Amino acid sequence: MKQKHYLPYKNVHRLMKNNTDLKVKKDSVEQLILFYESMTGNILSLATKYCEYNNRKVISCDDINLAIKTMFKE
Repeated sequence: MKQKHYLPYKNVHRLMKNNTDLKVKKDSVEQLILFYESMTGNILSLATKYCEYNNRKVISCDDINLAIKTMFKE
């Protein structure tokens, strides 16, 4: 049974093709979609915590940026 994705396959495929001269297999596009969706969920979860910590009900761009920086800090 195929999993429902929220990112359009064709858009991700186009992004991949625009960054390489190589052919792109269908399973590689699907794997990247899974990664994007997983990372989006993780970033949103962390941004939600920041938002709740500050007693707000709207996630801001700053919350997203802070979550991304926290996840990818070196």
